Amino acid sequence: QETLLIPLYARAAESAAGRGLLHDPHAVRVAASLDYDFGAAAGTGNAFGANLRTLVLDSWARDFMARSPGGTVVELGAGLTTRFERIDDGRVHWLDVDLPDVIELRGRFFPDTGRRRALAASVTDPVWTEHVRRLPSPYLLIAEAVLAFLPEDEVQRVFELATERLPGSEFAVDTVGHELAAEQNDPKVLGR
Repeated sequence: QETLLIPLYARAAESAAGRGLLHDPHAVRVAASLDYDFGAAAGTGNAFGANLRTLVLDSWARDFMARSPGGTVVELGAGLTTRFERIDDGRVHWLDVDLPDVIELRGRFFPDTGRRRALAASVTDPVWTEHVRRLPSPYLLIAEAVLAFLPEDEVQRVFELATERLPGSEFAVDTVGHELAAEQNDPKVLGR
């Protein structure tokens, strides 16, 4: 679960530095309230890439919201993302899906609202698709910095769930090659 802190740190550090790449006061607030030494995350060299990835996915989500007013965005493996806080258009519905301990942590900072909810579930468990189908369509599914940490058969399962249970949905993901995927749990990559 430590990997959910790297993107948070990246957004918070960039925002605090005031360089203008990304402005995320919510990430600054969350990072400041966590009892965690972000020094390890600072040394990974992943912050710039994490922020670029976030900006690209933000752009895709904004495009979806412009084309599909009142549709639903689903964050698979939501971690401590603050995308809803950054780009909410006042109409979009949002579902954050992650493991129970992450959803419990998220709840300290991001309470459910009329349009935004959190669901404690694995991305490989079909229960999340049942919750999505109760929300307004169309759907944009975002998997940021999550699929690289799953075995190939589980990644395939996520795509099968989406295509079989939510046909016509859009899917925004980041991808890595086999070599980089194999390194994702390397302590040197995580700064441990």
